[in-house]
Amino acid sequence: MTLSGSISIPTTTQVDSDTNDSGNSTRRANDTFAQAQTLPNPVVVGGYANRPGAGQDGPSLTPGDARDYYRVSLLRGQVIELVVADPAAGDLNLDLYSSTQTLVDSSVGNRKVHQLTVPASGTYFVLVSALTGASNYNLAIGQSGSTALVNPLVLSREFVPGEILVRTKAATNGARGAQQKQSRVANAYGLKRSYDVPDAHALMTLSTQSLQAAASSKPQLQEQELETQFESDEARLKWQTLQMVELLSKDPDIAWAEPNWIVHTQAVPNDPEYSRQRWHYEQISLPSAWNVTTGQPSVIVAVIDTGVRPHFDLVSRLVEGFDFVRGVGAGDGDDDDTDARDPGTPNGGSYTFHGTHVAGTIAASGNDGQGGTGVAWNARIMPLRALGATGSGSTEDIIQSILFSARLANRSGTLPAQRADIINMSLGGRGLCGGAWQDAITRARAAGVIVIAAAGNDNADGDYTPAGCTGVVSVSSVGVGRTRAPYSNFGTAVDVAAPGGDMSVDRNGDGAYDGIFSTYSIRDGATYYSSYQLLQGTSMATPHVAGVAALMKSVNASLTPENFDTLLAAGSLTDDIGAPGRDSLGIGLINAAKAVRAAASATPPPAPPQLIVTPTTVNFGDIGTVNEVTIGNAGTGSVSTTTRATSAAWISVAPVQTDAAGLGTYRITINRAGLAAGTYNGWVEFRGNVGNPVRTSVLMQVVTTPSVPSAGYHYVLLIDSATGDTVEQVEVDANGSSVNYSFADVAPGLYELAAGTDMNNDQFICDEAEACTEYPLFGEVTPLEVSSDLTGLNMLTGFRSSPGSAATNETLPPLLEKKGLRRLR
Repeated sequence: MTLSGSISIPTTTQVDSDTNDSGNSTRRANDTFAQAQTLPNPVVVGGYANRPGAGQDGPSLTPGDARDYYRVSLLRGQVIELVVADPAAGDLNLDLYSSTQTLVDSSVGNRKVHQLTVPASGTYFVLVSALTGASNYNLAIGQSGSTALVNPLVLSREFVPGEILVRTKAATNGARGAQQKQSRVANAYGLKRSYDVPDAHALMTLSTQSLQAAASSKPQLQEQELETQFESDEARLKWQTLQMVELLSKDPDIAWAEPNWIVHTQAVPNDPEYSRQRWHYEQISLPSAWNVTTGQPSVIVAVIDTGVRPHFDLVSRLVEGFDFVRGVGAGDGDDDDTDARDPGTPNGGSYTFHGTHVAGTIAASGNDGQGGTGVAWNARIMPLRALGATGSGSTEDIIQSILFSARLANRSGTLPAQRADIINMSLGGRGLCGGAWQDAITRARAAGVIVIAAAGNDNADGDYTPAGCTGVVSVSSVGVGRTRAPYSNFGTAVDVAAPGGDMSVDRNGDGAYDGIFSTYSIRDGATYYSSYQLLQGTSMATPHVAGVAALMKSVNASLTPENFDTLLAAGSLTDDIGAPGRDSLGIGLINAAKAVRAAASATPPPAPPQLIVTPTTVNFGDIGTVNEVTIGNAGTGSVSTTTRATSAAWISVAPVQTDAAGLGTYRITINRAGLAAGTYNGWVEFRGNVGNPVRTSVLMQVVTTPSVPSAGYHYVLLIDSATGDTVEQVEVDANGSSVNYSFADVAPGLYELAAGTDMNNDQFICDEAEACTEYPLFGEVTPLEVSSDLTGLNMLTGFRSSPGSAATNETLPPLLEKKGLRRLR
């Protein structure tokens, strides 16, 4: 039998041209300014860097690939982010140079995440350099990013050049011992002690001797300094100060070392990762809903899934749950128990954390100064583990979870202290709803529980369970443009749409694929580390609706499943995004602000009418010419558009489908004719008869040669579903919008499909920061029963990293075990 399909490449994807993959015959050096690889904007780049002799065997091992230079046209305020796959194995830094090769900014230190903000529009060089070791990395450039201080050791931050505050660790012989330690440190590093305070810190300053000490400790720094052109002597001294701080921080006698910061009064957003979630939360008018409620702790959402990790952005939101997974597929060594933690679904040597991601969208803690936020960040989560080690589960285990969450008799013999108000099931399969399913759902609804489930990811109109059961709210998925995501199921069984992402594009130009950003985890043996991940699917759309239901329940404790159904059918909870009335995506796109007002009735004061535009940014890249935005009313009462304006002659806007008030869809068109090469930004403004004007930012590039998406050399693996072993492999160069692949002479059996890069040449694909895809969606593998030829097995690849907490820059573990899928050669 033959198996065939295609691998699609997101439009903003590029790959480092000189990775360590020995299978790639098109390797091209980008080691100097003259060799710099040209990038589009926005972009996500997968890369690899190493010092000579470090890393895996391959073309980069002996000579090293310590520097990767990229040339790109950037706009003021854009954010450049570097995520290092394995900072324990490779110390990678991020530098920004002007077009004249002068250092503009630098983020130093052995960090998981580096970020720089572009100071002025122009053409720049971006340098990723390896100071020690070797690591894969992802480099992203976007229109906006987190405002969190992910790394304080940034050249553009204000501090006194040459001055460092140093605190030594406590000494056994008191203050005298502490001063002796300070003296040792100063002498060892050639620092001058300006003053010190007993049992406190010392102010130390750089000297010629200290710079020599730094150079001898890390000769690669001296090499970089000699080759770097600084804007001024002060900039050079600031750079030297940062390098010395980094050296001091590794000294065993030093508790901490930091520059002598210059500070100003300023305000920063509380949740540093919210900017990554903005598109999908603004799309459903969440900020307006949060003016009324952010959820109540008395409201509980049951997440029936793979379990939930006690992620630092979730642990305070969890109530007691249960694990109903039994038998060899449990993956946690036991049967029914009270431990509903998500152990991770094995994927080769790595793990996916589906339930943890779903729970974060519903109720990750908000306004806590770390991570992101959930839709209803003060509501609580009841974790119910019904999907086991394979990511699948039996009808019986899921039904028992439904009964438990509704506080109905179940096989555990236990009941929760309080029943759930809402059930989220981001799971399902093809087929009609049977009696067992329907009976459990009917009983849960009778107990007062609103049941919400994913419509499925088969790009099909058909029966899907449990979403198709009577009384279940079935959720389809849309992307940034409020149109059906290419994988989402549709049809008469669908009730409502919500953002689930489309990771084939970056329509809003934020330098990331348009997925749903939420809580995740990294597993290293028995140790788990909190992180975040972009995923897509109706599984990701469903918790948006569950979160909105939690907000509704927070303002109206007596809200019943029947009330929810009535309001949904009346269009009181949604925006109509397709043909008028019910269509293949259901009643419309969930609107949190409308839903909260509808649930609360006249309890809160009515919000004034106000125009809202989604998305708030659109990206045309270097070839696109048309994008669409939607204008709506975020308040109550009436508002109508009066005028439209653009910031430049190359931008035009016209209505596509609008009502009498001018609300609806508008088409933005750009014209590159006569424009010089470069990156351009502008805006389209919509003004109403009341309220404030709203704008959509516009980003586009003019280039002489349009970029071609490239995700690098891919190994496509056919995997035995029972053993997890790779049985066949084909190789393709993933360039262009898509690339075809085919397996011949496949024996009958049950298989899984995966594909990805091996940039570090460790013989495993899908390591962190490498491109990776699975059939049909990453993180949601569907085994294939091969008994005849199969075609149309299409996948979407993309570079994937786990940035950890941008608020705390949590250090992740060394990759002690292989994390990806073994290739054959």
